[in-house]
Amino acid sequence: PHGGGGPPGGGARAPVIATPRVQNNVDSPLNDMNLAVNLKADSAVWRGLSLRDFALDVTSQQGLITLRVLNGKLGDGDFSAPGTVDIRQPETRVALQPVLNHVAIQPLLAAFDMPQTMQGAVSLNGDLSGEGLTLEAAKRHWRGEAQLNASDVRLAQINLQQMVRRAVERASDRVSSDESSEQGIRQLGGTLALNNGELRFSDLKGEGDRLKLQGGGEVNIPTQQLDVTFGLTLTGWKGDDRLVTLLSQQAIPLRMYGSWNNVQYSLPVDEVLRQQLQSEAKSRLNEWLDRQPKNSDKESLRKLLRP
Repeated sequence: PHGGGGPPGGGARAPVIATPRVQNNVDSPLNDMNLAVNLKADSAVWRGLSLRDFALDVTSQQGLITLRVLNGKLGDGDFSAPGTVDIRQPETRVALQPVLNHVAIQPLLAAFDMPQTMQGAVSLNGDLSGEGLTLEAAKRHWRGEAQLNASDVRLAQINLQQMVRRAVERASDRVSSDESSEQGIRQLGGTLALNNGELRFSDLKGEGDRLKLQGGGEVNIPTQQLDVTFGLTLTGWKGDDRLVTLLSQQAIPLRMYGSWNNVQYSLPVDEVLRQQLQSEAKSRLNEWLDRQPKNSDKESLRKLLRP
């Protein structure tokens, strides 16, 4: 008897492959409707975020959806994100003007599936636009800028003040600094730009206990890579007067780069100190040459000191 359920002749049945339907807005009933929605809720949950006093006021006219009100409270802060959603074209077009006031950073990172490596609170005023309404679309196909200010910022497993102090003490025994009780950044401000998955930070400036920083860099969301450099300046040094003055004025570059799940660090303190020692030696030799008689070959020696 013939075994199995295959076709006559024993040939394998070709698998049935369903062709995915191309999603677009052509058949959306909202393109033929005018409607208005006004919603208020004492509490709501979005991607794990607990919202309070949530309000939504939406109108739709033939596929152009206007978010006149979209706001609420989140933790100790509040948010607002008015804008438009245009479904009159095959691809959904979104334009939002998000505003955050003193919203906790860590829950936001969790809601957007980002590493929860930062604590603190952020205030933000932005203008975003792009294609698609999903979180994945926002990470890959949205663009815009925002001004941000953050307070009481702490980086997971990184104490910037301690990192610089220990690096300096390893590089030279001529200076030292007392342990600081504060580990974070009291205030941090700058500009944030999103461009199709690339998150760029610029004009970042901040300060903490005995610490000032400035810098910028970028985070590539789709590839989960980052490359950010801060210039760190610490005060409170003791020891050699020249090195104390240098370290109190000279920004030391801290670079964080690579995969955001395995961040690499570069803090070239020894290079900064070595350049200072070379500069000191040249300065002292120039002072010595200035004291030499006029008929000595001072210019030939000076040429040797030039870079």
